[in-house]
Amino acid sequence: MNNAVFVISEFNPFTRGHAHLLAELHRSYDTVICLMSGAFVQRGLPACAHKYLRAKAAVLGGADLVFELPFPFSCAAAPDFARAGVRLGASLGASAFGFGAEDGLEKIEKASLAATPEKARAAVENDCRLSYPKAVSAALSAAGLESGLLSRPNNILAAEYLRACRVYAPEASLVCVSRDTSLPSSSDVRAAMNGDWSALVPQSTYRTLRGSLADPDPFWSAAIADLRRGAAAGDVYGGEGGVLERISAAAQTCPDVEALCEKAASATLTKARVRRTLIASYFGVTSARVHAAPSYALLLALGSRGREYLSQHKNDFGIPVITKPADHKAAGPDAAADFEYALAAERVYSLCCKGYNPLAASPFSCI
Repeated sequence: MNNAVFVISEFNPFTRGHAHLLAELHRSYDTVICLMSGAFVQRGLPACAHKYLRAKAAVLGGADLVFELPFPFSCAAAPDFARAGVRLGASLGASAFGFGAEDGLEKIEKASLAATPEKARAAVENDCRLSYPKAVSAALSAAGLESGLLSRPNNILAAEYLRACRVYAPEASLVCVSRDTSLPSSSDVRAAMNGDWSALVPQSTYRTLRGSLADPDPFWSAAIADLRRGAAAGDVYGGEGGVLERISAAAQTCPDVEALCEKAASATLTKARVRRTLIASYFGVTSARVHAAPSYALLLALGSRGREYLSQHKNDFGIPVITKPADHKAAGPDAAADFEYALAAERVYSLCCKGYNPLAASPFSCI
């Protein structure tokens, strides 16, 4: 068997589909290492529970080692989310990346080459009536591929992982596991969390998260209030081209984030981008910060094989690993500054999670 495979993830929450992905990867790899979103996730949402609990659920569900993909990378658009994840993995010695998708690796590889972001953006610039998704569909059709191939959520991220690996991890192996569509998705689970969701996830996930779910409303109220007082300005990630102004205008009258998304979204502006821009505006996230490389790795959870991997390879890592959040300054000035930026977001997020103190937390160990 090979040594280790890396998985870039949200685990919001960890589902039976995720357990299936990790089990399939364990067929070929001794160690499965996950890079998981922290307080805010790629779809522009506060996480359903804090990162240490979600990482614990992942280790109980088959992961061997979980590091954080920190804010603001964790809440970036798919190309930037994938790029940061691959760069973080490469810094931690990744020689293989695994992911789930609705279609196979060969199809996604062709689609990622046929419908590049550059081609899609150029098409949109040439025709203002054309949305980005429609430009992607047109490029796929022109290449003789199914037009909706990159409209499926896991395929979108898979294509971005491939693009990022070509630049930042060209020697890495890529493993695509077919998604089992009979299993509930994370979206299905989140939609059921106000009721009985115990049958939709592994029992270890349910036992770990029940009673500790986050309430996102305090954050969304604060973010909308921030726009109402006219705080949005300058370089805000995702807010270019009048997007931030559109969202700010909607915030003046909309009572909650759902209403704001309904009002601000359009054929060319998705609700996920509205949420991501709202989050970026609140925390002052710039494009430059998102396009930088992660400068540290925060350990969230590990099992015995994960501990063995750390012991064998930690001296070869290209970035410092932070085990105890309170000791982050020992990682060096750049890593400490980036950690404290992400910590500020975690502290605001802690308003959604009673009793959660991100600076006092420690990794979960299943050994």
